[in-house]
Amino acid sequence: VRPFNVYGPGLRADDGRAVPSLVADALGGRNLVLHSDGRPRRSFCYVTDFMASLLRVIARGADGEAYNVGDDREEISMRDLADRIRVVTHAPGRVVVEPSIDPDYLTDNPQRRCPDLSKLRALGGSMPCVSLEDGLRRYARWLAAENGRRPADEGS
Repeated sequence: VRPFNVYGPGLRADDGRAVPSLVADALGGRNLVLHSDGRPRRSFCYVTDFMASLLRVIARGADGEAYNVGDDREEISMRDLADRIRVVTHAPGRVVVEPSIDPDYLTDNPQRRCPDLSKLRALGGSMPCVSLEDGLRRYARWLAAENGRRPADEGS
């Protein structure tokens, strides 16, 4: 199984990936920091959708075959991701671009990362169903609770 940009509860804010970093910035009232110009495009898969697909591969997949597992319904720019996180978290900060302190941060960073799920679809069963906005909202609520904060969408 080759996972594509899986996110959701259990993903620590300090693991260095885009979704947890941006959500943590938003919940902390800070600017949302991008370490690129924001143009690279990605698709994101909520963890419950990933788990359902993983189980399908385990139950129905062919031995020795590789299966991409992710969500191909929407491919967005990193800038758009940051903007959506601002909206779902009601974040006061702006989206800013700052160079990474890691000189190799953008090494081998493709401009597009969206899975081809044709082999997964051929196994039958349901495909991803949690929308990006709903998944981001769920993850933000979980991360806020983990940090003893009340999410903005529950507080007003």
